[in-house]
Amino acid sequence: MAMRGKQTGSTWVVALGTVLAVTSACSSPTTGDSPEALPGNRYAQSNLAATGDLYAAPFTISSMVNAWGVAIRPKGAGGHFWVGAGGTSYEFVGDVTASPDPALRQLHQDGLKEV
Repeated sequence: MAMRGKQTGSTWVVALGTVLAVTSACSSPTTGDSPEALPGNRYAQSNLAATGDLYAAPFTISSMVNAWGVAIRPKGAGGHFWVGAGGTSYEFVGDVTASPDPALRQLHQDGLKEV
């Protein structure tokens, strides 16, 4: 007789089996076929800032740890990007490749680098 409040071995087996069944049902197929993206739905990853040279980013900032958020100024306001990381805010200007202002097409930092 099992004591009330105690889990028996068979209960744990059933629970584990349920978890495994749900996990395998939710996993992706192993056929290697990936669904095609919608036409025009593309992106290119660009590492803009990193803590080390390994990522080949234009900016290496060793103190930029745990970056968690970004704020982007509105269109026409200069293309500023503010990145919050570890209690510090880092400011970048540019990387707007379609900007009519050539100075904003390449990502750079001005006098206000770190707040």
